[in-house]
Amino acid sequence: MPIGNALSWILGLVKCRQGQMALDLYQQLQQEGVEPTTVTFVGVLSACASVAALDEGMHVPKWI
Repeated sequence: MPIGNALSWILGLVKCRQGQMALDLYQQLQQEGVEPTTVTFVGVLSACASVAALDEGMHVPKWI
């Protein structure tokens, strides 16, 4: 799957209330060395909020 599509999938999964699947996909992308975008972080933080994953949300890199 092309990287752009994978990042879009994260947002789509969050929108469909599949937060854990979105987090799993994000983890997989991180393991493969894919650089996330700011939009990706919005999706990941939304996914964390939807599944009450406070620890994972705290590990999302902070943007300065």
